Amino acid sequence: AFIFMLTLAVVLFGAGVGIAWHFNQIFKIAPGLEKAAAATMVLLAIVTSISTAFSVLDAIFVATQQYVWKNYISIGVTLIRALLVVVLLYFFRPWVVWVALAELIATVISVTAKLVIARKIMPFLRFNPFLFDLKTGLQVLGFSGAVFLGQVSGILYWHTDRILINEFLSARELTFYAVVTMFGNQIYHLFQVPTSVLFPVIASAEATGRLNYIESFIYRWLRLSIIFAIPIWALFGLLGGKFFRWYLGPRVADQSHFIPIVAITLLFSSVTCIIRLTPLAIGRVLFVNIMELIGALVNIGLSLLFVLLLGWGLSGVALGTVIVVVFKNLFVIPCYLSAIKLIKFSSFFITIWRGFVSSLCLVGAPTIFWTILQGYSYILAGTLSFLGLLVGVFLLWKFAFNIDERLFMIHVYREFRASGFLGLVRIIKTNMSMI
Repeated sequence: AFIFMLTLAVVLFGAGVGIAWHFNQIFKIAPGLEKAAAATMVLLAIVTSISTAFSVLDAIFVATQQYVWKNYISIGVTLIRALLVVVLLYFFRPWVVWVALAELIATVISVTAKLVIARKIMPFLRFNPFLFDLKTGLQVLGFSGAVFLGQVSGILYWHTDRILINEFLSARELTFYAVVTMFGNQIYHLFQVPTSVLFPVIASAEATGRLNYIESFIYRWLRLSIIFAIPIWALFGLLGGKFFRWYLGPRVADQSHFIPIVAITLLFSSVTCIIRLTPLAIGRVLFVNIMELIGALVNIGLSLLFVLLLGWGLSGVALGTVIVVVFKNLFVIPCYLSAIKLIKFSSFFITIWRGFVSSLCLVGAPTIFWTILQGYSYILAGTLSFLGLLVGVFLLWKFAFNIDERLFMIHVYREFRASGFLGLVRIIKTNMSMI
């Protein structure tokens, strides 16, 4: 696997250097930044090549379920990267190349740490080119090709919009898009982390034929993720405009309508993390990545349509992504999972619908009451908002949870009243499968 990934890394490095050589012809660059842009591209090409060549190390941590070490390395490297950026920008002149240089140093540190710890986890790990087996190598190449297809899809999906904005819209809109999506993606990753840990659980259940377990697991994750996701993304969509006007200045006020669309996109992406993960966990890698590639290409086409022909600007770019995410994650992949007998599409749709309606009532009812009654007394506004909150809680309890989950929460409450936090610890230890 390392030989193939090393070959791919060399190809990516060559492609990156080629893009850097013709950077000014491909992108619109402000005068005076041509050399800095090319240097940044070369450094990032080196970063990509190193990460690609040693990406096989990540498989060791996943296969041995050493997620704690993986997270330690990730957190440590993130802190080092941030410290390097601050030091370089503060003690030297502000220059975008410093950011890429910090990324390169952090990547080298990350790869070195992963290699050292991987050798501790698997002491027999060695690289010997004379043990290369062509048949096994071709199998790995086929799987790596499917994964690479997914990586290309991800690049097209998440980064092509920036190229389109750079080409057809203004630099201010590009900055606003980059900052908003950066904040949004950081929150979105909080939902991705627990689903990645569940990857081996789903794979094990499929390998042992416990398909009913996978189905109930998906429904439970959907119910719980909706409850947490809607309040978070509702706040992001409603208050994001004020935050980014404070963060970026008053000139972005005319782009505040773009934020709710981004919030809707990331809401559906957060809730349906488990839907995309499940076919990957049971080995349907090629199907998922083909869907991702088709979705990325459709997203590009919709963005061009909405921006160039309809003139919707940033909102058009975000709207194309919403359409792709909703159609792919709420229809295409669930239909596929239903076809292979992992879930029932009707049950999936009902679970999503009940969770969304209940959670929207929980968030929306008090918000609407408080907004409408701002001109009246705070006592009246607060009372009706509290009653709206109670209605949302009742709907959430009645429709968002099934009977087993309601009984379990009642049991948790009784244990907490009887034994305090020690009761909660005891429940967590003895009921991990329920949680």
